Amino acid sequence: MSKRVKGLMKQELAANLKGVSEFVVVSLYGLEGTENNRFRGELGKQNISVFVVKNTLAVSALKEMGYTKVEGLFNGPCAIAVGGSDIVSLAKEMVKWAKQLDKLEVRSAFVEGQVLDAAGAVELSKMLTRAEQQGMIVKIALSPATKIAGAIVSPASAIAGCLKTIIDKGEEVA
Repeated sequence: MSKRVKGLMKQELAANLKGVSEFVVVSLYGLEGTENNRFRGELGKQNISVFVVKNTLAVSALKEMGYTKVEGLFNGPCAIAVGGSDIVSLAKEMVKWAKQLDKLEVRSAFVEGQVLDAAGAVELSKMLTRAEQQGMIVKIALSPATKIAGAIVSPASAIAGCLKTIIDKGEEVA
């Protein structure tokens, strides 16, 4: 392959990865065409893209983009998965598909300038997503207000229950 073609491929990869700071590296080696189409189609619905890359060109392009610790990411036939709402949801999606498709293998991940191996990428998928974390924070923030409202309503509820019992007994006597 000529230097010109390699340069064009590197530019295209850099353009596809522009603004991406976190990604998952997977192997699609041996994946059948129908499985690959179904896999990519479902990922596309979630705004996730998968790019098959030549390892040396990927490392070179990523280094030019300022990512210095990318040497250990690419071993054997690789593809880069990017997109989704956050890196945890991306990792969860890749692990889910790896369980469904025997040939798909999660190889590594690149998160906040750090390289994670396959086990680290799988552990990353077990973390809470950004939306789940935000939900927990909102729940914690609203918890005291819920307790205060419960404390205010509880005595009134008890008094209303007692009054109802007195009224019911008064009606039975009459």
